[in-house]
Amino acid sequence: MSETVSPAVSDWLSGPVFRLWKADQLLSRAVTAALEGIGATITHVGILVHLDGLGPLSASDLARLLSLTPQSTTAALAQLEELGWTVRAPHPTHRRVVLHEVTEAGRAIAADGRHRVGAVGADVDALLRADDRAAAYRATAALIPD
Repeated sequence: MSETVSPAVSDWLSGPVFRLWKADQLLSRAVTAALEGIGATITHVGILVHLDGLGPLSASDLARLLSLTPQSTTAALAQLEELGWTVRAPHPTHRRVVLHEVTEAGRAIAADGRHRVGAVGADVDALLRADDRAAAYRATAALIPD
C-alpha cells in the first residue's frame, strides 16, 4: 500500500461506517470461532436463546426480534428442527400460525452458546477502558433501534 493516502481515502478509513464494518468483521470471526465446537451459528444461538427465554414464538416474531429476514429465519428454524433443537407446535388460538419451541437439547445448546458468546463479549470488554466501554454501549444503543 502506498505511503501517501488521499484525503478521501483517509476520511473513509477514519469514518464511523468503515470502523464499525471492520469491528463487525472482527467480532463475527471471533463469535464464529467460539461457536465452532457446538455446530451452531450465531443465528441459531440467537433463536434458541429467545425461544428459551420467551417461550414459543412464530417465525415472524423471531424475525422481528432478531432483525432477520423472514427467509433467513425460516431457513434457520428448519435447520434447528432438523437438528432436534426445536419443534413446531400449533398456536392455541390461531390455526394458521405455527409456533416454534426449544427442546431440552436446544436449551443445552442455548446455554453453551450464551456462555461462548459471553466469553467473546468479555474479551471485547477487556480491551476497553471503563469509560470507552460505556461510550461504546451508548453509541450502539443509539444506532440500534429497539
